[in-house]
Amino acid sequence: MSINKPTKKWSTNDIDKMLALLPIMEAEGFKAASWPKREPVEVNGELIQHVPYPEYHSVVDQFREFCYETSCFMEPYEVLPEDPAGTEPDTSLFNLLQNASDMSHATVDQIRRYFILCTRAERFCDGAIEGAIETGLIPAALCQLRRLRESM
Repeated sequence: MSINKPTKKWSTNDIDKMLALLPIMEAEGFKAASWPKREPVEVNGELIQHVPYPEYHSVVDQFREFCYETSCFMEPYEVLPEDPAGTEPDTSLFNLLQNASDMSHATVDQIRRYFILCTRAERFCDGAIEGAIETGLIPAALCQLRRLRESM
């Protein structure tokens, strides 16, 4: 996983792989993650507490893998030509797509950047991807991607 990978076009084959995850995420009763209670471990006579972290559904693991190991990957902190005027190349790019309405107007590259930013957010905040799925943002992005894919 390198931020220095060159950006290339997201292949339709790789888009189709990502879109195959949508029916699983939309299935009745789908649960993106569980948060099992972590029991303390004794080390040298001291109890060590575990910080909670999620155990993700395998589809989330696939999502993360597709983001980094396929042509989906792109530099997540660069401004795209279709971004609003005045957009700065920094972490605020994550806030460009904040709800389903925003997603319904997103381009393919804005969606793929959003996906990469979601995986980056997970590295710094356990449960970030779960939150993006539970609030409907990742499913909305996948629905928009499906609409865009139909015209490719």
